Amino acid sequence: SLIVLWDERLQQHIPIAASGLLHQVTRMLQVETGDLPFTNQPISIEQPITIEDAAASPLISPEISATLDCSSLLALPLTENDHFLGTAFLIYHNRKVFSEHDRTLGKQAASLIRLSIARLRAFKASEGMTKELSALQIATAALLNTLDLESLLGQILDAAISAIPSAEKGRLHLVARETGQLQIRAALGYTDPRIHTFRGADLTSIPGQVVQNSEPMLINDVHADPNSPYKNDIPEMRAIESMIVAPLILGDQTLGAISLDAYTRYAFSQSDLNLLVSFATTATAAIQNAQLHTEVQKQAITDPLTGLYNRRGFFELGRREVERARRFDRTLTVMIIDIDLFKDINDQHGHLFGDTVISGIASQFLRDLRQIDLIGRYGGDEFTVLFPDTTIEEARSIAEKIRIDVEGLDILDSFNGPIKKVTTSQGLASYPENSRTLDILKEHADQGLYLAKEEGRNRVGIVKA
Repeated sequence: SLIVLWDERLQQHIPIAASGLLHQVTRMLQVETGDLPFTNQPISIEQPITIEDAAASPLISPEISATLDCSSLLALPLTENDHFLGTAFLIYHNRKVFSEHDRTLGKQAASLIRLSIARLRAFKASEGMTKELSALQIATAALLNTLDLESLLGQILDAAISAIPSAEKGRLHLVARETGQLQIRAALGYTDPRIHTFRGADLTSIPGQVVQNSEPMLINDVHADPNSPYKNDIPEMRAIESMIVAPLILGDQTLGAISLDAYTRYAFSQSDLNLLVSFATTATAAIQNAQLHTEVQKQAITDPLTGLYNRRGFFELGRREVERARRFDRTLTVMIIDIDLFKDINDQHGHLFGDTVISGIASQFLRDLRQIDLIGRYGGDEFTVLFPDTTIEEARSIAEKIRIDVEGLDILDSFNGPIKKVTTSQGLASYPENSRTLDILKEHADQGLYLAKEEGRNRVGIVKA
């Protein structure tokens, strides 16, 4: 005897059990379409098929007939509620003439086999649901430990792959608020750094479709999909064969998508996708909390007028830079900048225009400073800058450029006409010559600033250590 079941996911007939001499053959047996009765296509039929002369029957291929050493055969379809499950075969090595009694006994046997399959599948489904709930509980618990967004995104992928063992790699895409583009913000299992700049993460890709439609997707064969994003020069991406993608939905907004990848086709089941969708719901809430936390933290250390760090933000980050300089025996320089005669500007043009001056000068600072430099609005018309890995002479050159560029700004007052000349005075102090703490460095830079003011403003002042 031989039992062959139809696998809906793989769209194949799979031999799963055999008795007698066929027991060893089953492990190596491959059943193709047309090899045996009921394998042309999965159909719903309840009547058995008898083949008394296998060698002369078009319903069994010569190769399978020889492999099974089959002279006669009774094929018993296994159906449940008009759903085709597979076929049970009784195989005879010697020729047999089948009676009506044989057919009746065969149909009874098929009923028992069908019942056993249904019970086993129900048990596996229940067992699978228990495992899924346990995996989901473990995965979601892992997301409650951090509010740091970047750490959280990595934890989400790690938890998802742990909950769905078929997954070999994972990516998390978020929609950028500024551009609306889909960005890969985290990847797990990939080693090529280009994965983070991969252009396939747009709204025409599979994750992009999931975000646009707010619907999950199960892709059994990635390369058969016309929108496959894997036709590129990244080998790790080209090797992916199947994937599941779930949207990260918050109310009526889709924040992004989480995708899990595998190197084999049909690696994922519908239950895997259902689990990922459930997990994505919790992940989305965790991402929103982290984003809100990040936004609150940013607002707490950001000056609302200029977008620069406020006093708190500058000193929090500045102290880290001083500690880094101490640890690695590096130099750094602190600069204080003050707008000359700013009170006169406010008195003549009003405080609203004074804000325009501050905002315009801050923009010029950002154009002149390097990306590694740290700048904050200390308060009023005073700014602080920290130059990492910079000597005081190198910082003096940057300060002079800033002074000249600010002096050349034309800032328009719509009521009183443009101010042709706004100037600044700067003071510099360096680590470790002047001090080894940020607070004392600030005091020394202040002294340089006062020196610049006393010497006529619109200049850079340095007090010797």
